[in-house]
Amino acid sequence: MENYIINHALHGFNMLKVDSPEVKTISNSLVIYVLSKAVKDNVKANYNNVAALLKNHNRVIFIGDDTENNTFKSVASLMVTYGAYDIYSIADISDITGPYVKTLIERTPDITEIRTYIGGDVSAYNDIIPILFGFESFVEQGDSENLKKFIEEHMSSIENMSSVINNLKKKADLLDSDELFDKIESLNKNNEVLEGQIKAGETKLSEVKHERDGFKTMASENGKKVKELTEKVAELSGRENYGSILNDYKEENTQLMRCTAKIVLYFKEVTYVKYVDSFITQLVEWLKVNNLKTKFVIYDTSTKMYRKYQPLTVADGKTYVADKDTLINKAEKFVVAEPIPAILHDILESPLSFDVVIIYDRMHNTKDLISGNNVTKFFIINSNHDFMQMKDTLKISSTGNIITSEDSTIEGSDGKKWLNIPYIEGYTSLTDSAKIAKYQRAHCKNHNQTIFKYLIEKSNISALLN
Repeated sequence: MENYIINHALHGFNMLKVDSPEVKTISNSLVIYVLSKAVKDNVKANYNNVAALLKNHNRVIFIGDDTENNTFKSVASLMVTYGAYDIYSIADISDITGPYVKTLIERTPDITEIRTYIGGDVSAYNDIIPILFGFESFVEQGDSENLKKFIEEHMSSIENMSSVINNLKKKADLLDSDELFDKIESLNKNNEVLEGQIKAGETKLSEVKHERDGFKTMASENGKKVKELTEKVAELSGRENYGSILNDYKEENTQLMRCTAKIVLYFKEVTYVKYVDSFITQLVEWLKVNNLKTKFVIYDTSTKMYRKYQPLTVADGKTYVADKDTLINKAEKFVVAEPIPAILHDILESPLSFDVVIIYDRMHNTKDLISGNNVTKFFIINSNHDFMQMKDTLKISSTGNIITSEDSTIEGSDGKKWLNIPYIEGYTSLTDSAKIAKYQRAHCKNHNQTIFKYLIEKSNISALLN
């Protein structure tokens, strides 16, 4: 296997320039592809080079010194679609030395690193493709009945399909790539077929929308009718796998219900942060050790994530109705697969009168699940880039309500008041009690107190301990 390096010189590697025709002929080799500021504006050449290298079964290690430029984002997104995660950002191209490259070659990166160090927008690029293939499949099979069901389930996506295709065409214009133009033309043709199917079922869709709007109105007026809606939708869906049915929900307010829970801790995940799952889990255990009646509920509509929650029960509308008594009165924690308002109502109005209810919202929706005087909300945000993108949308007024990683650079107008989750060496091999103790003694980086003390005082849980 040959070793090549593009746009840079390094001992032991065959050096080629970005415009060398030989780049696209390399196969079954290791290729270090360097995107320096000097060549970053040549979008088409760099994009097509990396596409050819990936198709020819090469391992491509992509290194750039400016993750915000358009060429870096386009090439990085391309690599993610191929499942290639050797993507790295450095301060200066001169940092590319023999020892540094040797370290990269020995590593096996994953998609979590891309989200953490490169950006969530790069990893999200690949998510739209399965939806488009789903449309194509039903049209090719002439299966109008299942196509109608698919349209009803993905109504909001179909309504926005034109803007999605326009965005793809803009990318094609930018890259000036015939291959991408052909893909856009193909998608446009499929879209025309879908529009014909949608028009043919126009009356039925209108009835479905009218029924959906009626259910929304009832949901805001009567919790019991919300349960009936959930049960009906679950029965009509006939799904074997979990996934979100409800595409819309309203924020609940503890002051507008007969809330028996004393304190609600609401963790809203904006972007993934390492060790938060362990931190919240040990917080729940610590509250139980201190004799506080605690309920822990995780909201996650991503079907890719459920395996990691085993052996917890994952409840959608149908399973919740069937097993409500066990989930509310006996299970200390469970996962909710769709944002059903009735579940929150049942927990917060339960005669069990929980001391603390912990809600871990991983749906990545700008809308909140809960608010109220007894609700304390924390945002889980990985990087300063993510914070700057979302602080206005989510109305984040203080970094004191942010949970992030220990090496975070997040800084708002009030400085760096965030709560950090530290790495605990040997965590998985510790006993249950030792795990609790480690987090109980862990200190905040920017506060003169422990993580647990900071959190329980901010949420007023400390009043329940006295």
